[in-house]
Amino acid sequence: MGKSTENEKEWTNPADSCLVQITRSSDGHGKASDVGSHKLTPCSTANKPHQWWTIDFGHKRLVSPTAYSVVHGWADKGGALRYWVFEGN
Repeated sequence: MGKSTENEKEWTNPADSCLVQITRSSDGHGKASDVGSHKLTPCSTANKPHQWWTIDFGHKRLVSPTAYSVVHGWADKGGALRYWVFEGN
């Protein structure tokens, strides 16, 4: 997620600015909003099947992703994603 305008001096996490809402199915490490950060911050759901994350851009925004990246896993090689589905509506 990028800056809203070129006039912005510094990037800020849009979830911390209430521009988007990020939620998850259960609490694990960190805050749900950490997935919107540019910093490598440990954040996760509980270690059980069928967990999910949502990023709600709001009803007034149109989002057309052309690419995305996922940074995942821990330093000890645990916690890596194995399967995921990228959806939108």
